[in-house]
Formats: sequence, C-alpha cells, structure tokens
Amino acid sequence: MIGDEYRAILWKNNTAELLYDKSSFATALYMAGSDLWVTGYYYYLNGLTDALVWKNGVLQSEITGNRFIPVAVYVNEDDVFVAGNSEDGALLFVNGISQGLNTAPYPYDTIYMIKSICVIPR
Repeated sequence: MIGDEYRAILWKNNTAELLYDKSSFATALYMAGSDLWVTGYYYYLNGLTDALVWKNGVLQSEITGNRFIPVAVYVNEDDVFVAGNSEDGALLFVNGISQGLNTAPYPYDTIYMIKSICVIPR
C-alpha cells in the first residue's frame, strides 16, 4: 500500500518491485523457464477493473471490461492463458482473446467461477 492506495508489488530477493503505479493488485504468478509471469488488475473508482499481465516485471497486456479479475496464469510456449472471474462469470483468455466458456445447459441464474487452470500441451 502506498499512501491510501493498494499497488501491485512483486517481492524478489527481499526487494519490492512496483509493477503498476496506480491502484492495483497482483493476483497470481507462474514461472515459465526463467520468465516470471504475474497477473493482477487495476481498480477504477467506479468499480470497473482492467486485468493486467506482466512478464519479468514489464506490463505485457491489459484486458479491459467485464470487471474481470484474473486468478490464474499459465504459459505454454507462445500462448499465455489467463483465467478469472467477472460479473459475467468465469472467463478464459488466450493471448488476450476471450475463449467463451460454454456453460450450457445450466440455468441462467447459475454462477460460474474459476479458481485455477491446467493446460495439457497438444
């Protein structure tokens, strides 16, 4: 926390590395070889969020809309998988593109949440 705002921070070798200089949270991390991937989100005052993805402390992408909060990240070769939850339910993004999880035939009032992901390489 810096001042009265939370900030996404990565601690590496007892040193804090600020990932984002605005109100933000880090939510998951994954090591792929020597690369460290971190997901988190930026929180707007109106309650909206933008999901954020960092590689080795450098912002790689932002996923906007849906009040999406990432909870897991996985990397397989050149593909980056980010899973999380939004007001629309569970979402999965691959390289920043929504994969539209199929939840049929469940009723519309069912709430879907995702907690983690596992990717089996082809």
